[in-house]
Amino acid sequence: MISRALVMALILVTSLGCNSSNQGEQSLCGTGEPQLSIGTGDPMIALVDGGISVEEGLQGGYHIDVSLSVSGVVDPDRADISLSLWLGDRVLARHRTDNWLLKLYDDPHCEYPEARLVFSETDGSLLELDQVMSLIGQTVRLNAAIETPKGSASGMFNLILSELIRQDTQ
Repeated sequence: MISRALVMALILVTSLGCNSSNQGEQSLCGTGEPQLSIGTGDPMIALVDGGISVEEGLQGGYHIDVSLSVSGVVDPDRADISLSLWLGDRVLARHRTDNWLLKLYDDPHCEYPEARLVFSETDGSLLELDQVMSLIGQTVRLNAAIETPKGSASGMFNLILSELIRQDTQ
């Protein structure tokens, strides 16, 4: 015959194993399910109208800089960050950083500031000025993800490539 103590122990172990919710869990980036937002700058300023500037780099390429903010249960010490910029079914730019540290803020949330996405062809060559000029005014899609051992957040965001900032006009 099974003892009452053994039955109670089995009930306790079973009930503990069924509670897989992360409700009440905390991290340095906040509590609850991770939420991702995008913007520019360091610290991040949220994009108000979805417009973002394309900049000419010092080495002749063209890029956008995107900052990510995450609030919720994630591990800020071991983040894998991936971003890709799409126009229809064409990839315009990619950015990937693995096993990175997120910046901590008191409110709490964490940020990955100023990820640079350089516009390139599928073969890796840089887009020419006329190709970049044809993108100004276009709506593109940014796929962004932060993955950590504790939790992950991802999102798709529509951006408008609003202007081109050239080196010779600064």
